[in-house]
Amino acid sequence: MPRGAIPVVVSTLLAIVSLNSEGAENTTAGHCTPGDVTSLLQAFTIGFNYASGFREEIKIAGLGGAVHCQYRVFAPRKPSNGEPWAFCEQDIFLGGIVYMVPYQQLGLSRQYAIEEELEKLDSTVLIGPVDGEQTEQTLLRVANKDYVHPSLGNVVYTQLAFIAQRDPGIYRSTWTGYFMGSPMRSVEVEVEVVTHEEHLHRIDNGTWRTW
Repeated sequence: MPRGAIPVVVSTLLAIVSLNSEGAENTTAGHCTPGDVTSLLQAFTIGFNYASGFREEIKIAGLGGAVHCQYRVFAPRKPSNGEPWAFCEQDIFLGGIVYMVPYQQLGLSRQYAIEEELEKLDSTVLIGPVDGEQTEQTLLRVANKDYVHPSLGNVVYTQLAFIAQRDPGIYRSTWTGYFMGSPMRSVEVEVEVVTHEEHLHRIDNGTWRTW
């Protein structure tokens, strides 16, 4: 990777407006809608606690808020509570990854960071039943966005993601990250989709947590 750049994978943790302050305990507004995932795709909040070299180790980072309506395709567990990813069959959810380059800290121009880093980073995501065939997803790539980090300074980032709804079952998601077409790392993530009845049951017994 040129000039020691370290695109950083961060988790996109955004409080979903469809949930009230009690989070998943609200059974009437707890399902993820197209509006929710569109917000996650285009207007997510960026913030992270630490970062690491992409090649060496992908680290989870973020604001520590809701992980509702999405899973991070590189993270086997929810970064906020360490639990497996789970959705209701009525949820529309997003699977995504953010690439970030702290170009000010690296002494790069924003344009260089975009042309020589972000635009050369790519991903593939395959998902399917845990005991069946996986299908490659079409990833949406948002426009490059800016963020000022308190210690790293100016950074530029983009998100690659897909939006889906699935029948109940256990799914296996395989993410592979690429730089200039060469694979760098692959991660498998298990995603559970439950029936609406099971969703309500877990809410009732306090085991459906989205934070």
